[in-house]
Amino acid sequence: VLLYICLWASSVNDFFFWDTIQLGSKQAHFFYEASEFSLLLPNEIDSGHFPLFGLYLSVWWDFFGKTLFVSHLALLPWVLWITYVIFRLTTIYCSENYRYLMVFILCLEPTLQAQITLISPDVILIASFLSGWFYYQKNNIVLLSLFFLILCLISLRGFMVAGALFAAVCLIWMF
Repeated sequence: VLLYICLWASSVNDFFFWDTIQLGSKQAHFFYEASEFSLLLPNEIDSGHFPLFGLYLSVWWDFFGKTLFVSHLALLPWVLWITYVIFRLTTIYCSENYRYLMVFILCLEPTLQAQITLISPDVILIASFLSGWFYYQKNNIVLLSLFFLILCLISLRGFMVAGALFAAVCLIWMF
């Protein structure tokens, strides 16, 4: 947790980057400035993704102010959730002797570290996928369904990951 909080804190001045300009900044700005609520985005900022991430950021901006720091702050709960779920997954797959070592190794994974420094829907995607897998392992269909829904609504990538998660669960149930 300390490693991820340090990584997150080191990036709080980093700006929106690449597709997060579209999926985060522009869409969140649209919802933040809109006088009436609508999920229909203007054509120039509609990239085909369900605009849940932009809506999520705009809610944070409404409560805490429209700043870059607040945008990063909106992802901190998801970053912390990722570390929690990684730890919980190691309780399933690792013996108690190696659990903390495995958590440490998994948290050192470079692409995961890179993602948690961004204001990106992929942070929510990662947290939701790991959570979905964990709750499948725990036979908690309600929470599995919740995280499956979040995957489907966060982005088109999330929709594809939800399909892969669904296929994996179906294959395991069949065999």
